[in-house]
Amino acid sequence: MNKFSNKKKIILGSIIGVLIGTLMSVSYAFYTYTKVGISNSQLVAGDIYMRYKETTTNIDIDDMMPRSTKPSDYFEFTVEGKNTYTEKPIVYDINIQYGNDITGKERIGDEWLRFTLEEKKNGASEFTEVISNASYVGFENALRIWKETIPANTTNDIVNTYRLYVWIDNSVGVGNTTETDYSIERWNNLFASVKVNVTGDFEEKELSKSLYDVVKTGATSDEGMNLYEKVGVGNFLRNTTASDPYPVYYYRGEVTDNNAVFANKCWKIVRTTETGGTKLIYNGEVAPVYEKVTLPESSYTKDTTTTDSRWTFNSSDNTWNIEINDNSHPAIEFTVPAGNNYSMIMTGTSGSSCGGLYYFYKNGTTLISHGGGGGQPMNLSYEFGTLTSNDKIKMDYQGSSNNSCTITFKIKMVGPGDLITNSGCDNTGTSSQLPETSAWNSSDISPAYVGYNYGEVYETGYSNWTSGAKFGSSYKWNGTSYILVDATETTPNATHHYSCNATDANATCSTLRYVYYIYGSTYYITLQNGKGVEDALKEMLSESSDINPSLIKGVINNWYNTNIKNSYGNFVEDTKWCNDRSVSSGNMGGWNPNGGSLSEDMYFDVRKRVENASSSNQPVLSCSNSNDIMTIKNGKLDNPVALLTYDEASLAGVQWNSVNSSSYLFTGYYYWLLAPSSFIYGSTRVGGVDVSGLRDGHDHHTFGVRPALSLKHGTQVFGGTGTVSDPYIVGTAN
Repeated sequence: MNKFSNKKKIILGSIIGVLIGTLMSVSYAFYTYTKVGISNSQLVAGDIYMRYKETTTNIDIDDMMPRSTKPSDYFEFTVEGKNTYTEKPIVYDINIQYGNDITGKERIGDEWLRFTLEEKKNGASEFTEVISNASYVGFENALRIWKETIPANTTNDIVNTYRLYVWIDNSVGVGNTTETDYSIERWNNLFASVKVNVTGDFEEKELSKSLYDVVKTGATSDEGMNLYEKVGVGNFLRNTTASDPYPVYYYRGEVTDNNAVFANKCWKIVRTTETGGTKLIYNGEVAPVYEKVTLPESSYTKDTTTTDSRWTFNSSDNTWNIEINDNSHPAIEFTVPAGNNYSMIMTGTSGSSCGGLYYFYKNGTTLISHGGGGGQPMNLSYEFGTLTSNDKIKMDYQGSSNNSCTITFKIKMVGPGDLITNSGCDNTGTSSQLPETSAWNSSDISPAYVGYNYGEVYETGYSNWTSGAKFGSSYKWNGTSYILVDATETTPNATHHYSCNATDANATCSTLRYVYYIYGSTYYITLQNGKGVEDALKEMLSESSDINPSLIKGVINNWYNTNIKNSYGNFVEDTKWCNDRSVSSGNMGGWNPNGGSLSEDMYFDVRKRVENASSSNQPVLSCSNSNDIMTIKNGKLDNPVALLTYDEASLAGVQWNSVNSSSYLFTGYYYWLLAPSSFIYGSTRVGGVDVSGLRDGHDHHTFGVRPALSLKHGTQVFGGTGTVSDPYIVGTAN
């Protein structure tokens, strides 16, 4: 007789293992593993039952040092059962979660615990390893690691036996340096407490999976691909890391399945890290997702008094088109039906001698303007959000065209369409969700990210020069003053950069000028205390310097503290971020101590890699200079949050100065990247992404900030398919 009735939860049981560390030396610790907790438990309902039983009552591990393989000791338990119900199997889950806290002790990080689970099915003679050397993060509220069934119509008792192994991974670093994971003092005070629950149900639950494995699954090698071209869509293995302990896998191109929700925010999954983590870039708030619909001509009501008659509608792609070869200001103004999620997209091409500005308006108010022409791609988008039927939208080009200079524009309105989901992550173009979007230009970020000591030993700028001042090819230092060498020139050139700003070739000076660029004005740095340009370059390009922390660093720190740190910070790893300041000698321009053109700027290698798109010049994920690595451990970050780099954007399929709508990093607005791009005039420019691809960010653009972070290896995915309407749920099951 089936007495199960409508009760579904039929089993619970638990064991707890506690590991307590006592320091033995700088890198090893002694651990004891003991069992405490609930005794055997069961629930019986007629001929349907399942029983959890501990067969090992106590485990003492006398020498549990960090190790690379499982120990010889294990916890053993069985699951016994019978199921005469003919309709459904009993599905039982083996879960791990935090055990009891220990007063005065610190719990070791989840990522340092390793698990192996062996199973011996009913009637089998040997154990089979079903989970091998696994790491999990975020199991404080229970994490399902294995599932099995007692099949329907099981009329005889069955017994499945399990052995659980737990140990500390030997990659944990202990010592009193900034590069270790734990100081000796903290290591002495660590403990781990792990509880194992077994629960049964007639309804099968989805098994969680590792986020790292999600990115890895189905990836193909990128060997032979030119990653600076628009080739490849999907997830790929970075071939150069194939033999690493954690190969790097990444998403590229117009992928649609790398969307995730973590910390109740939307993210794009970018790549895995060298430590087995997974890097994400912020993609806005969880919000309703609407079908994207390009409006047909019937949806527009044009204002004929302001709309230039040359605007024509192309029904094949639902765009308004115009060609301009005069000096007029052709505008188009219209209304559309009331609705949500409206945006307008403009694309254009121009002749090399064209110039001007184009504008978007709403009800007569300027929303956005941008320079265009000069043979550059002209692409712009704006998210209007909600519009009423009375809102007047206008696009106006105010240019300098003539009959030998032609500009062609296309504009289209993307309407709301139908609601797909209330909890999606399609935030393309949603720049208003970025932290402090309008606050940024290059002066906000250049000092910290290049490390140049403004206001101390050196300064930049220009001033009036003494007429006929001499320039030397080098200098000598006598302990108190500079003396020019080979001061034969009165105009600085590729070999003569140094000057005392005096007409006397034998003049001495306590501060020496080094000219690095001339473009109308003369740009130079002043040197003192016997230092030369080599010393300036060393400070700028290789030494560690945090003289002027940037505004961006402060904003993303505040954002992280508000949104991530307290509730979700245990999932985030302190990964390495590379602020790559490398400059090859051929890219130094007038900064080259061996002679460089004063009409050429300094270009950082990260910029040149993407600009010189060749198959032999591929993205770099390592950091050649250890001083360019930014982590919490080395004190260069306050929180484990930063920005993507040029190289990571290239892996994602974004190209230099090329419309990047084919990459998932396309947003329709500008945002900063991490590393410096060039030193032009008297300031540093930093890389960015806009609608025209990878760019050299500067004051002409207002860039936004998209924080990026890396989740620890073992972080789990609890549901979703990765689409914008059904994103992966990452971190916790709810």
